[in-house]
Amino acid sequence: APPLLSASARHYWRLGVPEQLAVLLAESGEAIISADSQARIALVSRGAEKLLGYCAADLFGQPVWQLWQPRSRDRRRLLSRLRRENGSLQHFETSVVRRDGARLPIRVSISCGFNPSGWPVTFLVILQDLAAQRAVEARLQQRRQELESYVHLITHSLKTPLLSVQGFAALLREELGAQLNKEHAHFLDRIQHNAAVMEHRILDLFEFSRIGVAPSQREWFDLGETIAGVLEDLAALAHAASGPSSFSNAESWLVLPPRWPRLFADRQALRTVFENLLSNAIKYRRPEVPLRLEIGWQEQPAGHDFWVRDNGMGMPAEFLPKAFELFQRSPQAHHIAGTGAGLAIVRRLIENHQGTVRLESTPGAGTTVFFTLPKLELLVG
Repeated sequence: APPLLSASARHYWRLGVPEQLAVLLAESGEAIISADSQARIALVSRGAEKLLGYCAADLFGQPVWQLWQPRSRDRRRLLSRLRRENGSLQHFETSVVRRDGARLPIRVSISCGFNPSGWPVTFLVILQDLAAQRAVEARLQQRRQELESYVHLITHSLKTPLLSVQGFAALLREELGAQLNKEHAHFLDRIQHNAAVMEHRILDLFEFSRIGVAPSQREWFDLGETIAGVLEDLAALAHAASGPSSFSNAESWLVLPPRWPRLFADRQALRTVFENLLSNAIKYRRPEVPLRLEIGWQEQPAGHDFWVRDNGMGMPAEFLPKAFELFQRSPQAHHIAGTGAGLAIVRRLIENHQGTVRLESTPGAGTTVFFTLPKLELLVG
């Protein structure tokens, strides 16, 4: 072995690892571990030694699984997923026990090389310490809860005078009765309308502020059942938009995929996402053409892509950068009831799932909202 290599690097070099790679693995500050075809640890970086509290020699030859001690069922699931996805990197969160006995939360990233027969040849594992991240998240959660309390106080303080304005306007209308002329009636209409708009905005602001504060209730569920519930709830709105004749035949206005995925996510959050997107598509339709909606999805190695497409009025290009901002409305939609909070809530809910969302729109042709959700079910620790 070349004399300038460290002891660990010389060990790797003897195993046939190229000199530069041996140095990289041995000296890396990242917690990197490699294992052989039997999942026995063969390479340990300096970062892994520091994270786990063991020296490399203590870990050589040990099963890589003993680092986080998964249940047999979870280990089989992980191997099956690695084989199915050609060894591509898989991620999940779990914990390890350091040499000093302390339990440490970690994020595991693991990949595997397979031979032509489908048997493992090598494993590569990267460990990330989550303790500091969890502490930051805890402080952030506390700040969010404080913000929610503050927003709740503000919304309550604003709602009370608004209710008074609405109440006094209604009282004036009742007291004046026949004495109320057309101009004064118009003034009272505007007062009540604007107070109602402000009340809805306050409620939307409160709902928006709550997203990400309460813990997500993530579970396995069939997205198709959730979509069916959303469509049932929106039936009256869609009926009014598409007309009795077309609504009786859903295929004439609604395109759905032949099957739906099972997701590990917050069911209620995803329901709200589709409720907002579909109700927007129905509300902002073009009255002169039959309503047409499409919901689609496609599975990717690391997640699922979804889209909701309509043939509605669309949005001008200059408005698109603001479309996901709170209380922003397309200038073409000023005559339609709404507060402009729907897409902002959608973005907040998707980002709360570590996902991304974007849209494409053409005035007079329609809008398509795309969003991606990562496979959070990879939390198999």
